[in-house]
Amino acid sequence: MACRASCVENAGKSKRRPLLWLFTNPIVGALSAVIVIAAGILLAEYVLQIGRQVAMPEEGDGLETKIEKGIYNSPLSDTLLFKQRKIYFSNDINELTCSWLAKQLLLLGGAGNAKDIDLYLCSSGGNIADAKAICNVMHDLGAKVNIYASGFCASSGVRVLAAATGRRIAYGNTVFMFHGQDLRYANREHSYDAVARELDIEEWRSMTDIPQSMILDTTEFYFTPREALKYGIVDTVIPIPAKDSAGD
Repeated sequence: MACRASCVENAGKSKRRPLLWLFTNPIVGALSAVIVIAAGILLAEYVLQIGRQVAMPEEGDGLETKIEKGIYNSPLSDTLLFKQRKIYFSNDINELTCSWLAKQLLLLGGAGNAKDIDLYLCSSGGNIADAKAICNVMHDLGAKVNIYASGFCASSGVRVLAAATGRRIAYGNTVFMFHGQDLRYANREHSYDAVARELDIEEWRSMTDIPQSMILDTTEFYFTPREALKYGIVDTVIPIPAKDSAGD
C-alpha cells in the first residue's frame, strides 16, 4: 500500500536493495567466497573418500574383482615376492587373470634378468585361449619359469603347468584333473574345433606323454602327482612330509 505513485516507485527500489547489498558489501562478499570454497573442498574430499572406499579390497574379493577396482592393474614391482622373482597364482584362468599374470611374467623376464622365475600355481582351470596365451608368454621370456603345482591343478591349469620352461614340480598332496576339448563340431570341414583338435594333439605331444585317447576324451580324469609324473606333466614330486615321531 502506498499513498502516491512516487512512493510506489521508491518502495520497489527499496525491495531490490537487500539483494544488491549482498553482492556489493565487501565483508559479506568475502565471507560468501570463503563459504563457497570451503563447501567445494568438503565436497571434493567426500568424493575422493567414496572412491577410496570403492577401491579398497574387501574380504572375499577375488583377483578379478581387485583388477576391476584397479588395485592389481599394475604389478607392484617393489614387493618382496617380486624382488625374489616369485609369483603366487590361485585363481581361475580368464581374460583378467591372464592379463595380470602375463604382466608379472613380462616384467620379471623382460628386464634382461635371466634368473629363474618361480610360479606357484593353484587353479581349477578356465579359458583355453587364455591358458595358451600364458604359455606363449613363458616361452618368449629370457628367463625360465619353474611352476609348482599346489593344492588343485585342473584343466587349463594343467596346460599352463605342462608348458613350464623350467622345472615342473608337484607337491605330494596336489590333486590333478584333465579332460579333452568338447569337439562336437570336429567333423565339419574347416571348423574351429577341427583345427583346435589337431593343434591340441600336437601341443600336448610336445609337452607331455598324455595318451591321445585322453586328449580327445572330454571325460574328467582325476589323478595323483605320481600319475602326473607318469603322464609327463611334471618332472618332480615333492613328497608329503613324514610325521616327526621324535616328540612322541
